[in-house]
Amino acid sequence: MDSGRCLKVFLLLMFTVNYLSVCDGLMCYFCEDSSNKDGKNRCQTYIRSMKHYRKKYNEKGQFHTDKFVKNCTGYANLRDDQVHCAILTLKTGSTVRTFLRDCSDGENFYSPEINERFSNMTFDGNQTQCVRPSTDDEYCVTLCNGDNNDFCNGPVLSAAMRSFSAFSVYINILITGWILKFLTI
Repeated sequence: MDSGRCLKVFLLLMFTVNYLSVCDGLMCYFCEDSSNKDGKNRCQTYIRSMKHYRKKYNEKGQFHTDKFVKNCTGYANLRDDQVHCAILTLKTGSTVRTFLRDCSDGENFYSPEINERFSNMTFDGNQTQCVRPSTDDEYCVTLCNGDNNDFCNGPVLSAAMRSFSAFSVYINILITGWILKFLTI
């Protein structure tokens, strides 16, 4: 293969990897609260921030952050089809004691006591199961996973944001093609 052709192939691969790199595994929102008081309930109310990080993921693929988004690939050494996005809510009366968004294996949620309470429940699709260990307490778990269910444990992007992400990928493909065509001149 001549050096010009090698250069073209290299550039095509470089742009493709740079612009189209996405995660093969399940992506979930992750955060935690221990209150439902204003300022201490970011995981429940910072919807705009979660959407920002999801949009950034959609546009750029994987990136490092410690905020709101998490790659659940390889979680608990499980196959991707065994990993879920989860929401756990523990309430006493109307007071939220714990609110979590994270990855889950579908069996271990927070503590052995809570795991035991949900051990005989089946979660099909995107379902929420709740138990009431006392008249005041309520524990709820929502699990979701599967194809095209990245970030299923939180806010969804509007159709306009999803279209913009697809449009930016399309533009990047056009730019890559233009560069390759330019190199042939």
